[in-house]
Amino acid sequence: MNGESRFLRTVCQVTLDGTGDRLPVYESVLDEERLFRFGLYHQILPLIAHHRDKLKIAFPALSDEFFEKSRNYLVTNVGRVMYYERFLADLDDRLTTEGVEYRLFKGPVLAYELYQLPYLRTFGDLDILIQEKSLEKVHRIITGLNCELCDDLYIAFPDVVIKKYSFARHYTSVKSPFVAIDVHLSLSNRLHPFQFDIADFWLHSRSFRIGDRDYQTFDRSHQALYLLYHAFKHYFFKLIWVIDCQQNFQSPDFDLVGFKYLLKKYNLVRLWEIYNQVAADLWDEKSQLNNAAPRRRRIKIIKTDLILQGGLATSPSRARMLLPMLYLPKLSQKLVYLWRQMFPPREVVRDFYVSKDLKPTWRNYLSLRRKAVAELFND
Repeated sequence: MNGESRFLRTVCQVTLDGTGDRLPVYESVLDEERLFRFGLYHQILPLIAHHRDKLKIAFPALSDEFFEKSRNYLVTNVGRVMYYERFLADLDDRLTTEGVEYRLFKGPVLAYELYQLPYLRTFGDLDILIQEKSLEKVHRIITGLNCELCDDLYIAFPDVVIKKYSFARHYTSVKSPFVAIDVHLSLSNRLHPFQFDIADFWLHSRSFRIGDRDYQTFDRSHQALYLLYHAFKHYFFKLIWVIDCQQNFQSPDFDLVGFKYLLKKYNLVRLWEIYNQVAADLWDEKSQLNNAAPRRRRIKIIKTDLILQGGLATSPSRARMLLPMLYLPKLSQKLVYLWRQMFPPREVVRDFYVSKDLKPTWRNYLSLRRKAVAELFND
């Protein structure tokens, strides 16, 4: 294990353990510029600054400049969190006035609930779940807050396609300071290998507080299920996502029985096993809830050391295709999923919307798919 990986593991340990009393001392000199980039990539620079005293004892060769640079990032994040809090309050006022029901999840919920101080958890956007009928109204409200649709994959699709396949709408502010909002119609679009029961999530909502306001999110068990799925979907490639999961599992009001039920209901027991394997590589295995699922052979595709170094065992596009094959329970489901990935519906092929001279004929469709498949396997 190299020095950078050891340091990143130690950040996980002191964040989740709290005491850090048993940390060994590592005298080796580390590449501080590289280490800072890793901290930025994994979204843990505020945690590094917060646990400076413990980390400085464990890694005495690290300079004060390194920790000061991390502290400066933390200070910047304080301002970012404060601005997002004000923006969210304004957005909430407008959504409430228009009678739009929504649920807040991910970033700000985790920052305010799972961490000692909200600015210790960086987040880059606000994620809200809405009902399909509210899409146009929410679009009008968000654009009224000086935001516009991002120039990304989904901007080309009309609302009818967005609704049909439950794609997300991504917005960013037109002016500084920067803010981003992701509007979701579901927790996994309809091209994904399985679907969450959104009615189930709405039913299991709860209130939580940011500042002097109450917002609605999901209960701990449903939140844990989604965090587990989200981290796996992205190949666990950021440490903050694994830390989020564990912080949620360690919450005093976390319902393990309810969580185990949800794992079975959504056929995600395999994801829980893989998470435990990854997490056990990052900190003391005794802290895991390994009794929630039987142990099986280790999944070689998830390589923790490679994740720590900011890399993947395969390309992101290939990973998105292959990872569901690890937890889909039936061969028929795997085959249907692969076929859908290889040959999605013509109405979700972006080229037909952005290229005016390219008509959505079967000939053009097959030509585009041949090219896409070739790029995937040559990636």
